[in-house]
Amino acid sequence: MNPIKEYARKILRLLHTLCAGSPISDSWFKSHYDYAATIVSKNLKHHISDPAPRILDFGCGDGIMALGVQHKTGFNVTGVDLTSAFQLLPESAAKSIGIKTLPSQLHFFQLEENQPLPFENFSFDGVYSWSVFEHVADIRGHLNEIHRLLKPNGVCFIQIEPLFYSPYGSHLKRVIDEPWAHLRYDETTFLQKALSAEDQISDEEKDILYQNNSFEKVKAYLISEYQKLNRVKVDAFLALVEKAGFKIAKKDLYQVKEIEIPKELSNKFSKNDLITNEIRLILKKE
Repeated sequence: MNPIKEYARKILRLLHTLCAGSPISDSWFKSHYDYAATIVSKNLKHHISDPAPRILDFGCGDGIMALGVQHKTGFNVTGVDLTSAFQLLPESAAKSIGIKTLPSQLHFFQLEENQPLPFENFSFDGVYSWSVFEHVADIRGHLNEIHRLLKPNGVCFIQIEPLFYSPYGSHLKRVIDEPWAHLRYDETTFLQKALSAEDQISDEEKDILYQNNSFEKVKAYLISEYQKLNRVKVDAFLALVEKAGFKIAKKDLYQVKEIEIPKELSNKFSKNDLITNEIRLILKKE
């Protein structure tokens, strides 16, 4: 690695830290800019040796995490998503960390559904995806695309949370705070409970979606997202990863063991699926 470039990156990161102002008060911004971006950054930096790597954020959403990864690594980061929520990033970044201009090494593209990613083969040294793959319909197809875009020996970090069969795998915990409710009730009853739920979310837990819409619109959106979940199981996802041509370099399963599994569920689903809340994978393209 070029020592001058690395020193320059350290100086830029130090200047950002000094200029960031007061601690971040927005819990949504902080969790993605600090917590999630730190995890991703450490995993990518450990496996990437290129002095000026290009990184793809697959499913970047509002772009907060991509900004965090860029600031923490100095890498060139490109975020892609089906939505244009990242257009709100300049405003949220200015409010939360006091920056006036986004880094020149940070770029965003809005994708077209069911279309290949708009990049040439071997465009990226690394790819990461945070809480995205439980939402995509064509898991194998998207894994193939990521494999295509990675350079030889490239690295991909994938995190999924929560997995569908885990206690709050419906992604509706903020509406129905009852473990495995989506598996215990029939679909009609579960959706009725979600639709009739009242707003009990504290202001500090409300993300951009909550901040810019009525609670009824938020519920409608969350329910529509629940209905789109692919419901992939742990072993099935791992098998798809390998079929796409990746080698699993590291696998971490985070499991919920303090909640007792209802008997009617333990007879229908595997314990591994019921208690595995999160997967983190390091994948290598050989």
